[in-house]
Amino acid sequence: MKKTVVCVVACAAAAASAQTPIGPFSGGISETWEGFQTYSQNPNFYEDANGPISTFGGNAMVSSQWSGQGGILVVYSPFIDGFGLGNYGLAGVSDGQNGMGINTGFPGSPVKIDFATPVTDFGGYWGAAEVFGNPSAPIQFDFYDANGGLVGSTTEHYADFSGTLHWFGWNFNSIGPVKTVVYTGDFVVNDGLQANLVPTPASLALAGLGVLALGRRRR
Repeated sequence: MKKTVVCVVACAAAAASAQTPIGPFSGGISETWEGFQTYSQNPNFYEDANGPISTFGGNAMVSSQWSGQGGILVVYSPFIDGFGLGNYGLAGVSDGQNGMGINTGFPGSPVKIDFATPVTDFGGYWGAAEVFGNPSAPIQFDFYDANGGLVGSTTEHYADFSGTLHWFGWNFNSIGPVKTVVYTGDFVVNDGLQANLVPTPASLALAGLGVLALGRRRR
């Protein structure tokens, strides 16, 4: 009986601390991969062949090389060169012309998105491959705080024979700001990544001034 009570309390605490799924949003920072050459145009082929690449307008670095498996990130365009998802066809994009994919699977190499400033929300449009008739492995997302501690994890399943990317996104208010996102899966692709940075003291002060000014006008 005591074990049951302990389990219920522990499970409730774990559930309360989980990241919260949220629908599509327009973040304060974003990455749509439109500023990159696609793999057929890029002489290096792999985007991170020479190390992490700057993304989100300079607010994050993205790489797979940290895992020791070499550069594997490629930018693709379904209108130029495409990115195959096996039986799910060619990967689409959520906006513009370009998306980004991991050119490895079984299992895929983990990709790290390291934000310069922690974020309160993160999401994007995602896909993964189905190869040889086997359902795609789930996309594993792990979330780390500024101290490198694992604060949340989730798995998301993708299955779409049209190659249309699906939205997966989260709010981190229940687990605290997230500085690093690591994702792993089979030939994972994404586009339209969005994030909201933790407000700085200066921005909070400006917001407070705005509220005060609004209050004075109403009087």
